[in-house]
Amino acid sequence: MNESIFERFLLDLDEIINEDVTLKASKVRKVLDESNPEHWEVANTHYDEIRADVEDVKKICLNIKETERVVTRVKDHVFCKEHVIITDSIEEKRRLDSDPEIVNAWSRLAEGDFTPTDIEFFKHEQVESILEKRKSLDYKSAHVETLNLGFKWNPE
Repeated sequence: MNESIFERFLLDLDEIINEDVTLKASKVRKVLDESNPEHWEVANTHYDEIRADVEDVKKICLNIKETERVVTRVKDHVFCKEHVIITDSIEEKRRLDSDPEIVNAWSRLAEGDFTPTDIEFFKHEQVESILEKRKSLDYKSAHVETLNLGFKWNPE
């Protein structure tokens, strides 16, 4: 009798542990909620903080096993560099708009709790930055060509 109670206990315990692991694996840490309109404004402050951060590049290098040159290129491309952006035949040179989903991905890359989707984001921006510079493309053209090459990013 005691053995069957013990066996049920072990089965219950195993089920609890598996549920806990599944729940943890399905939760993705977010700094900002992209569905909250206010967080799109707050993203501007986070972009300023990222630009000023002198440790994030080193952390990301260690976390994703990438060179400092590459991580710096991606950071500059996303957060610092002014891009040629054409909207309705009007050309302007400016930084990219702040995006809560990019804040979330960058934060996870820096903290080491990144997802496969965050790596897709990083690779997408890496290729886009290379195309924009080497081919002297405007931002949208570089973005479209990056997508056509198969470097897509769909945030979680």
